[in-house]
Amino acid sequence: MIEEPDIKDEELRSITARTLITAGQHDLIRKEETDHIASSIRGAREIIVKRATHTSYVVHSNRLAEIILQFTEKNGRNEGSCQYRN
Repeated sequence: MIEEPDIKDEELRSITARTLITAGQHDLIRKEETDHIASSIRGAREIIVKRATHTSYVVHSNRLAEIILQFTEKNGRNEGSCQYRN
C-alpha cells in the first residue's frame, strides 16, 4: 500500500506489550514493511501465512485463531518463539 501503514518508528519502539505481527504471503503490505514493523517492536513475533492474501487468512478465521492461540499459549509460558505450521 502506498501510504499505509503510517506508523512512526518511535511509536513502534514505544510498544511494550507482547506483540504478534501477521501478514499473508501475498499481502498488500510489502514484506519489507511487515518486517520493519516486527523488528521495531521489542520481542515481537512475525508470522507470514503461506498462500494467503491481506484478508484471506482473516476471512478463514480458523487459520487465524490457530496462529493467535499458539502465540498466546507460548507467550503465556514466556517462551520466546511461536511456530505456525502452514
